[in-house]
Amino acid sequence: MRGKKPKKVGRPSFSNGKAKSIVLQARVRPSERAAYVNEAKTKGVDLSTWVRETLNRSIMVNAMQQNDKLASKLVGQFCRTSAGDRVFVESVGASSAGLPARAVVRRIEGPNTGSRAGCFVSDLTPLGYETPINEPRRKSKHVPDFEE
Repeated sequence: MRGKKPKKVGRPSFSNGKAKSIVLQARVRPSERAAYVNEAKTKGVDLSTWVRETLNRSIMVNAMQQNDKLASKLVGQFCRTSAGDRVFVESVGASSAGLPARAVVRRIEGPNTGSRAGCFVSDLTPLGYETPINEPRRKSKHVPDFEE
């Protein structure tokens, strides 16, 4: 039978972007490497997977901490929600377990003016600390004055 190619032996190749092609090297003490290998075995994964997962988890924790710092700066500011409503940020809860930070806001315009709501911090665009134009002045620094 001419023209037929023999079957390839071995594992099929990865599609583009799936294969890990970068090798990361680090110098560690023999005792450190032994601890890493032991921890990887405890988790039931190989050393490469354990190192990658540990580093990626560290990156996620650092990113969440940075987001929490930025979110806490929104307290006391006027913001616009992704729906276009203007709100006053009363408090912000820290993110946890991979969930984004949430804010408690008070609506300052529209049919529900003065009502409280919760939203994701990522849905807020800061407008600043000053009372927006055409809005009632605040009596105190922390709680806006809303009378209907």
